[in-house]
Amino acid sequence: MLVVDDTKSSAKMICAVLLELGCDAAYVTSGAEAWKRLEKERFDVLLTDWVMPEVDGIELCKRVRALNMAYTYIIMMTGRHNDEDRAIGLAAGADDYLTKPIDPVELSARLTVAARITELQVDLNARNDQATGTLSIMVGANYRFAELFRSLPIACVTLDCHGIIQDWNHASEELFGLRADQALQKPIAKILYHSESLEKVTDRIKRVFAGDSSRNVEWVFPHPDGTCRILERSQIPMYGKDNTVIGCMCAHVDITERKSLETRLNDQLCISQQLNITLESQRRALEKSNHQLSELALKDPLTGLLNRRHLMTTLDKCCAYAARHKKPLSVLMIDVDFFKSYNDDFGHLAGDEILKIVASIITKCVRREDSVGRYGGEEYLVIMPEATSNGSMLVAERLRTLLHQHTWVEREVSVSIGIASYSDETPTPMSLLDLADQALYKAKRAGRNAIVVAEHLDPDVWRAA
Repeated sequence: MLVVDDTKSSAKMICAVLLELGCDAAYVTSGAEAWKRLEKERFDVLLTDWVMPEVDGIELCKRVRALNMAYTYIIMMTGRHNDEDRAIGLAAGADDYLTKPIDPVELSARLTVAARITELQVDLNARNDQATGTLSIMVGANYRFAELFRSLPIACVTLDCHGIIQDWNHASEELFGLRADQALQKPIAKILYHSESLEKVTDRIKRVFAGDSSRNVEWVFPHPDGTCRILERSQIPMYGKDNTVIGCMCAHVDITERKSLETRLNDQLCISQQLNITLESQRRALEKSNHQLSELALKDPLTGLLNRRHLMTTLDKCCAYAARHKKPLSVLMIDVDFFKSYNDDFGHLAGDEILKIVASIITKCVRREDSVGRYGGEEYLVIMPEATSNGSMLVAERLRTLLHQHTWVEREVSVSIGIASYSDETPTPMSLLDLADQALYKAKRAGRNAIVVAEHLDPDVWRAA
């Protein structure tokens, strides 16, 4: 991993965190220096600051994406929080965002996602390389076959009406292994067709001089070198000026190689069919991988709920809708009580199982139009469009009831819930979340396994939020 930050202390701090996480990390203090290293070295992940002199984070992203090299996962580190800045970064090629100052826990979570995506990318690249190599072999084989087929020689012989050879071209010399002086003015039945009866050869020649023709008849020729050649023979009438037949032209094409090639071609076609099956399988695998990538971008890998990044995007949209249409909007901030001690007592695997069970029960309590996500650690966030605090309170009570009724393996699990509703006093998503967090804090101070509605807080508290 390569860290780019023009503040050396910040870069060293991030590298130290990465080293604690088990990553191989290096740092540079300028975009220009980073670009020099990226041109020569391969990095899986690039964590770059946005604002830097000369080559800033956006320019560095664009240059990396223009490189013809293995995929580098880019995380932009910035103090900017608005959607427009995020869109600019993503358009430049960034994969993810981290806000400064860097939270080690959030950094670890982002790197987990980066590891999954880069592993998928490596697997996809390997499959694509394999498919490309197979296709290259097929194209080369087909090209060689086409070149060989076009270059097959044609041996031509002309006869008179008695079957006496009149012409014997060079291709015939090569094909039949006889010089022209050995064949001219001799009966073709003795020179070439001695495996057939004289009557059959004579009858065929007579029919040609009568105007008939025979084309592409396969014939086996015993070559003087002791081999047998498979030939394709065509016998065509040769017409004079008065439209009478004055001769017979026999064209012989050696198709021995073609026959062999046809067998090989059939084998190649079988390979091609198998390749098509393989390519289709790889296409489906690619679609599945793309779907997995989409899921990774939206879902929390442990609980299957929406991740924090997508939750924030959803909350932004819901707040904008509530403000524009004067509709109610409520959020539930949910925290698993005594989760750290549960992890300490029963282990992290048991803790993970608790997080998944709680996520499942929350999902059962909400409506289809509500959005449920993992806000971080053991905290969940439920976004409830067009829901008042009273309606949200009913959902929260139902959640507490279901948790109490659930059969727990180790010990009973409860949650604390803070509820906040959108109003003129909470005009932004962050103010709404802050207010819900205040209510959650009071619920935990009240002894946990409690529900607190932000409207019941001291007005000075939620106005400050």
